[in-house]
Parts: sequence; structure tokens; C-alpha cells
Amino acid sequence: SHLVDQNRLDEAVQVVRTGLNEEPGDIRLLTLAGRTQERLGNIDLANDRYARAARESRFATVNTMNFVDFLYRVERLGAAETVLSEAVRRRPNSAEIAERLGFTREGVQREGYLLHGSYVDTVMYSVLSREWKKASADRGQ
Repeated sequence: SHLVDQNRLDEAVQVVRTGLNEEPGDIRLLTLAGRTQERLGNIDLANDRYARAARESRFATVNTMNFVDFLYRVERLGAAETVLSEAVRRRPNSAEIAERLGFTREGVQREGYLLHGSYVDTVMYSVLSREWKKASADRGQ
């Protein structure tokens, strides 16, 4: 992480490559790879690494937040919505992810989603651009 912060990106790539060869599913290294590739301007590769970190962590809050923050930074808003929806579907008790990202709970669409043959409620969230920017700044993104 400090290598990326110090803009020593070539070294960061080497550290990540070596580490992921030994532990391909290492969440910390996948996140570092995402940050490094994002800084290098390799947006698709960064997307892949952040996505893998989120999946490997089973959409843990911090990894989901890292991925969604990235998607907002690169203006892939539809993808960000999909990731948040997937995280909440996989971890129903993790709806706080959206709130921690600065979203406001707007309401519940009763039986709004078909899951495994049964309709379940869908919680609706929204965020305004200025709210997102403030929340991102508060998180140091």
C-alpha cells in the first residue's frame, strides 16, 4: 500500500505479482493490485482486481466499498449499482454498506425481487452527486 502512496508503481506491480502467484485469492493483494492498476490508468484491469477482491471476501463491507468507490471514480454507475445489489443479496444484513457509502434509504419495494422462486422486499437507496463527493472525501478517497 505504501508503494502506491509513494507512487512507486513498478515496485507495487512486482510485489503484487509475486504475492498473487503464491496466493491468488489474497484479498489484500487483489485490492492493492486494483489500486496500482487504477493509478497506472489500466481501468479494466483495476476493475477486475477490485471485483475479485469483493468476490473473494464474499462481499465484505470494506471490499465492497473499495470496489463501489472505484466504480464511481471511473463513472461506471450502473456497475456500482449492480455490485451494491449483489452485496446486499449475498449478505442481507449488510445493507449498511450503502449507508456507509453515503446513500440515503428511500424506502422498500415490497416483494420487488424474485429470489429462489420467492418474492422478497427490495430496499431502495439513492445518492446525489454532491453527497457522494462529500462521503468519498470523508473516507479519504
